[in-house]
Amino acid sequence: MMALSPNVYRGEYARSISVATEARVVIKVLKARGIPVTDQQQERIQACSDADTLDRWVKRAGLVTTANELFAS
Repeated sequence: MMALSPNVYRGEYARSISVATEARVVIKVLKARGIPVTDQQQERIQACSDADTLDRWVKRAGLVTTANELFAS
């Protein structure tokens, strides 16, 4: 049986913390800019576990004029 390194668990835990932090940043930036965020939009942002998508949303949060624009492809 192959033993897993404890670093595997720390890496996954750190990634999940990073994803959750980025989701909070997206919401905070939108709200700080006075852009309304519905409960449904907030849930969608918080449910996202894809780091690349969240990174894109963080960048867009500073540019969009509505929360819906955040999700545009």
